[in-house]
Amino acid sequence: MPMRARIAAALVLWLACAAAQAQVYVGANGGLTHWNVDWNATNEDRQGFGYRVYAGFDFHRAFGAEVFYLNLGKTTAGAGELKGYGYGLAGVYNLKFGANQASRMIVRLGLTSNKVTGNAASGNFAGTKDSLRPLLGIGIGQDVAKNVMLRADLDLTSVRTADSQLGGVQMLSAGVTFRF
Repeated sequence: MPMRARIAAALVLWLACAAAQAQVYVGANGGLTHWNVDWNATNEDRQGFGYRVYAGFDFHRAFGAEVFYLNLGKTTAGAGELKGYGYGLAGVYNLKFGANQASRMIVRLGLTSNKVTGNAASGNFAGTKDSLRPLLGIGIGQDVAKNVMLRADLDLTSVRTADSQLGGVQMLSAGVTFRF
């Protein structure tokens, strides 16, 4: 079994054990991505659609942890195309406020293992590159029912292309979280 699969399995097992004592949640967000990759072309399209699927738990009123899968969408220039995705682990800070503390600011800081693939028309970007990169997420949430929260997030991470160029990727998304 590959090392990444072992780490992912250990994290899932750890989350399952901790779930007995904590508030567990799952959710999904979708939205716009923007890639900061230098194509050196005039017909670039750096916008795309991405999504994030996550599961986590709050082990304290304000602190928690989250595992996630992140689809970073794609960027193109002519026939060249880069696609990216990743998975990772983040610490979560929830600052609750408002009437009955139904609103919250959410800050996530963690690591994501990103993979970027460029097609043959991508020139120097052709090929696949894995990289372990930091992730910063900032969002707001609003409880709409006892165990349902609507949220909007801004996720910031970076990727390495096949020629080892470092580029940033941002995703502005909205979604829903279900608590158990």
